[in-house]
Amino acid sequence: MNSFRHFGHALLFPFMCLTCGIATAAPVKIGVLETLSGPQASSGQAYRTAVRYEVDRINAAGGWNGEPVQLVEYDNQGGPAGAADKLKAAIADGVQIIVQGASSAIGGQITEDVRKHNLRNPGKEIVYINVGAEAMELTGEKCNFYHFRFGGNGGQDQSARRGNEAGECAGIASLFDEPELLLGPGHGKGHRRQRGRRWLPGGRKDTA
Repeated sequence: MNSFRHFGHALLFPFMCLTCGIATAAPVKIGVLETLSGPQASSGQAYRTAVRYEVDRINAAGGWNGEPVQLVEYDNQGGPAGAADKLKAAIADGVQIIVQGASSAIGGQITEDVRKHNLRNPGKEIVYINVGAEAMELTGEKCNFYHFRFGGNGGQDQSARRGNEAGECAGIASLFDEPELLLGPGHGKGHRRQRGRRWLPGGRKDTA
């Protein structure tokens, strides 16, 4: 949970920017929109635990404008379609901040739906706090004003891993002159890591 050390600031800072100079008497509502059931639930539940912890800290310190921050939880059921439906439910419930991070596919759905909602509803904007979806396009061609990423992308992740490996394995790699085998998942995250491994400065071009 060290990545959530300053998570309380991450949750509220974008909302502060949006509401600067506006009277906001209603309490802040944060919606966790994660996979909370099924075989992929462990990651979503971990993010939910982190958000619960930080909301409790915020409220223990006095909440927002003297009001407790409200936390509402939504199970996206492990897919973009479920996420789209639950985002609509969150908006209907008055949620202003959406938090998600366990899946880039779901993150892509949320950021696009948030963008469209905000274009159609000026003055009723919501923000998306991305705490783990790594797809580079989320802060590339799919980037928008209301999406805030508080984690690295796939390329940054590979760069950090490579730097760590270089320090731990210096001298071992020189014993071998074989193509490098990178074992990873077959979905988008695995493909991004493979591309990052090949094209990082000093990366192995023979990665399989």
